[in-house]
Amino acid sequence: MQTEQLFLRLSIKKFQEQKTLGDKTFAQLTDIDFHFHPAQETNSIAVIIQHMHGNMLSRWTNFLTEDGEKPWRKRDAEFDNEKLNKQQLLHLWEEGWQLVFNTLQALQPEDLVKTIYIRTKPLSVIDAVIRQIDHYGYHTGQIVQLGKIIKDHQWQSLSIPKNKSTDFNKEMQQQNNSEMNPSAIIFDLDGTLIDNNYYHIEAWKVFYKQHGLEFSMEDYRNNINGKINRDIFNYILGTTLSAEDLALYDSEKEALYRELYAPHIEPVTGLMELLMHLNKEGIPTAVATSGLPPNINFMFEHIPMRQYFGAVINASDITHGKPHPEIFLKAAASHNAQPELCIAFEDSVAGIRSAKAAGMKVIALVTTHKREELSEADYIINNYTEISLEAMKSLLNQ
Repeated sequence: MQTEQLFLRLSIKKFQEQKTLGDKTFAQLTDIDFHFHPAQETNSIAVIIQHMHGNMLSRWTNFLTEDGEKPWRKRDAEFDNEKLNKQQLLHLWEEGWQLVFNTLQALQPEDLVKTIYIRTKPLSVIDAVIRQIDHYGYHTGQIVQLGKIIKDHQWQSLSIPKNKSTDFNKEMQQQNNSEMNPSAIIFDLDGTLIDNNYYHIEAWKVFYKQHGLEFSMEDYRNNINGKINRDIFNYILGTTLSAEDLALYDSEKEALYRELYAPHIEPVTGLMELLMHLNKEGIPTAVATSGLPPNINFMFEHIPMRQYFGAVINASDITHGKPHPEIFLKAAASHNAQPELCIAFEDSVAGIRSAKAAGMKVIALVTTHKREELSEADYIINNYTEISLEAMKSLLNQ
């Protein structure tokens, strides 16, 4: 894994940990508690949320292109108690964090060496991100401390409870000695849920012919398979297409695919049994596909398995296609799962690299590529009869 991708992934993880501390504190508080302050010069939790919200909107809006201290920000007003209720304050909290995560997930590794500005002071992107980790960690600590003061003996500890270190260490040792369940299992769609690669290839052949282009399998494997259509069409047509033209080409090609595949559609062998077992065990699942809603709906209309997936992330939900990790990070976030505790199923090289860059273990299916071409995966199968939850637990604990 490249150092830049690791930095971005760990930064997102650190911010997620900070947000979780706040979330768990807020869950213990009433509306009145948010406005408590122990001394005249201290800020209440409500005021801290207002300040963090203002900071987040200012710092992360147009992060790479505008000064982080926006002219429209009213920083001093953030410290005036606006008498917001708990629901209103949690809305500010969620809105601010969503912008943080969306911005970080859209960053490319090469962006980290760029220079941005905060109050006209130049900073590298790395420096700016670390600065915000420090800033939000400082205020999150204040929130937790105020929560402990407010709740006193009713406080539910967010870390190791007082005088419980020995018990905690024993519990951690037992957990480490046993195999843990995956926090979430994330599936690609094409070539992973359904073995449809042949029909996509046939549709691409027709599309190429209709547009006077020459199709080759080598080009398909290297530059098309696993990518989002926006990147594919820009590549094969050698230009940057408008949104309107992309929509037309999308509609044309995907209609060809659905027409060709409809009489033959079926799940990969063993998939339905695996999904039912994961559902019975209470393990969250999601789909992370470069496909678009019409094709996704087409699959769910023909194969009754939508109920098994808690989230479906598709090409319209992301800025960067595979092998960028954005789509798998969003799929993990949809279940509040740490990427390192997730397992991804993929069939393409770009998809394997995307999931690995997100920090996940990857199981590859030999539906699209030859086994030797999937060597970057952690485990390779022909179909789902060759994998079990026990095997996935072992893989996760390696």
